[in-house]
Amino acid sequence: MRRLIVSSFVSLDGVIEGPMGWASPFFDEQNQAHALQALSGVEFFLVGRVTYEMFSARWPDLKGPYMDRINGLKKLVASKTLKSVGWNATLLEGDVAQALAALKRQPGGDILKYGGVAARPNTGFRRAGR
Repeated sequence: MRRLIVSSFVSLDGVIEGPMGWASPFFDEQNQAHALQALSGVEFFLVGRVTYEMFSARWPDLKGPYMDRINGLKKLVASKTLKSVGWNATLLEGDVAQALAALKRQPGGDILKYGGVAARPNTGFRRAGR
């Protein structure tokens, strides 16, 4: 049975979105090695439309052990608006929760959910820079 693993960047002061703007300086050699090790049992990389569009536009051209591993993973894209995907991806159509539950019941590597969240009013979270 596969696990669904959620990986999110959260700053100590509660910023949970836009990690490219604040987290990149901290993705040093030690953190890259840790992140690569965490990918050892992962088979699928799960993202939403926004993260997919951002990553698929840049990551296929990036090189290095961590980037090569991400590029080689099977991608799952949850979106109601995309009609097609590339970058070794499959579009999850219909009920995403049901599709993931069915995939989790199958043998194989884990599913890594990656991406940020959009801050919404009254959630207690705040956008970067506010």
